[in-house]
Amino acid sequence: MALLGDTMRTLTLCAFLCTALHAQALRVVATTHDLADLAREVAGTRIACEVLSFGDQDPHRVVAKPSTLLKLRKADALLLMGLDLEHSWLPPLLEGARNEALTAGRPGHIDLSVGIEPLEVPAQVDRSRGTDLHARGNPHYNLDPEGGRHMARRIAECLGQLAPDHKADFAAGLRAFEAKLDAKVKDWEPEWRRLKGAKFVTRHGFFPYLSKSAGFDVIADLENTPGLEPSPAHVAKVMQLMREQKPAALLVPSWKAGGLTATVAEGTGIPVLALPMGSTGRGKDATWLDWMSHVISELAAAVPETREH
Repeated sequence: MALLGDTMRTLTLCAFLCTALHAQALRVVATTHDLADLAREVAGTRIACEVLSFGDQDPHRVVAKPSTLLKLRKADALLLMGLDLEHSWLPPLLEGARNEALTAGRPGHIDLSVGIEPLEVPAQVDRSRGTDLHARGNPHYNLDPEGGRHMARRIAECLGQLAPDHKADFAAGLRAFEAKLDAKVKDWEPEWRRLKGAKFVTRHGFFPYLSKSAGFDVIADLENTPGLEPSPAHVAKVMQLMREQKPAALLVPSWKAGGLTATVAEGTGIPVLALPMGSTGRGKDATWLDWMSHVISELAAAVPETREH
């Protein structure tokens, strides 16, 4: 009887541990807040997600915190934008974390750029002046409604492979998110119409995917090589173009609003529109959908009501 009792207790403990393991949330690390937000939309409480950078930070140059290695060491999955967005800071962190589950090629290494047709792929890469941050094409596909849809779908697919018992839950979360996105796209139609044919100048190429979707034109970029300070000759050329074509605004990431940007704006009379380049978890940019609404609204508001198409 004592042996039977011990056996029953052991079986009960095993059942409890299996149930607890089954119910345990996947530990996910996301390189950007956008990815974390979309993962939570899809997976809800099935995941516990940590974020390594926010939309008001330069995603190409993230400074790791002391806790970052621990987060990566404990993670079951890593969500990254790919297309070399994180190439200057993520590889050494992964090497230091020594978590085989996050190694490229493993199911836990989830590159969201898979399936994206990148824009602005350079014909050749000239590294004589430094590192081209967009050497494999533009990685900022998060700034586009269909880019968000793609990210959510890939997150649902890949998390379903990691946790097949919850595949149906992830599919349901994806459907709910896409319904919200479809409703937002309908809400954005007036801004879309206003943006069609509008002209902008940018500093750093964050906008090619959105400009393609919305139909506005980026007539020049202050950075002739993404991520590097432009040459004086290039700046002079862009400023002359701005004086001639009078774009609606000079679009810059929020961390590049001063310095050269302010000088160019003052010299051309073109207003600066500084925006976070991703969701931040706060205020108007709390979620990816909130941030997209904020960006589209600000872009449309910058376009004069009386302009020639």
